[in-house]
Amino acid sequence: MRHGRAQDGGGVRIGPLGRTQIRNNVIENNAAGFVFDSGRGGGLFIDSSTSDVIVQENDILGNNAGASGGGIFEEITGASNHQIRRNRIKGNGCHFCGGGASLWRASFTYNLVLENSTDTYAGGICSEHADVSNNTVVGNHATVVGGAGIYITGGLAINNIIVGNEPGGIECAEQNEGPPRLECNDSWGNNGSNFLIFGACDSTRNFSFDPVFCDSASADYSIAPNSPCAPDHSGGCDLIGAFPVGAKCRLTPANRITWGKLKTLYR
Repeated sequence: MRHGRAQDGGGVRIGPLGRTQIRNNVIENNAAGFVFDSGRGGGLFIDSSTSDVIVQENDILGNNAGASGGGIFEEITGASNHQIRRNRIKGNGCHFCGGGASLWRASFTYNLVLENSTDTYAGGICSEHADVSNNTVVGNHATVVGGAGIYITGGLAINNIIVGNEPGGIECAEQNEGPPRLECNDSWGNNGSNFLIFGACDSTRNFSFDPVFCDSASADYSIAPNSPCAPDHSGGCDLIGAFPVGAKCRLTPANRITWGKLKTLYR
């Protein structure tokens, strides 16, 4: 799904339907909006009238929205169920909120949100009332305001890794429907404040430590066994981030040995 353009949902628009699944696709280089400052969901737009949606294990790359939700824009009313999980959301952009994803009430879990951008706030994730849990949010950029990784005004942000975003890691600002809840997030190494807390945000057990990725230079964002985000070291928070302890990090380094010395071991 490449090089599409529409007012909303440049690559894919879902709705009004029920029980829709988008799995194992590449949604790339699409655009939303025909006039300045308009268009939502450059890659994917989920309509509020859609009752049950699963968006899983897709690559959502290099899309752009003139308004909000460069990669994904989701809106919801009533008791609809939108699940966005295990996607790679990279290099998307928008003008307003949510270069990677702009969410209303979705369950947004186990996603890699990488190097997205916005001209205003929330380069990575902009959340109104969503459940944003167990995501890895790295290297996103916002031109103004903090919370370049995650900007949350309601709902939950739990067990996320937020690293190397600019300016700021995660920003919580209460608006409607009670205070947002921030818990067990590792926000570390962001250019600006790792945590920006405004109003009556419920913030507990959050911390700022190097998550110890296995090999981020090779885009391996699984974590090392000694990571503070690993279940054995997270202080009762279980796994933090989108990826478990990686296979590369479990390997035991081999010692160099000569052939001659090896033969002596078996004499």
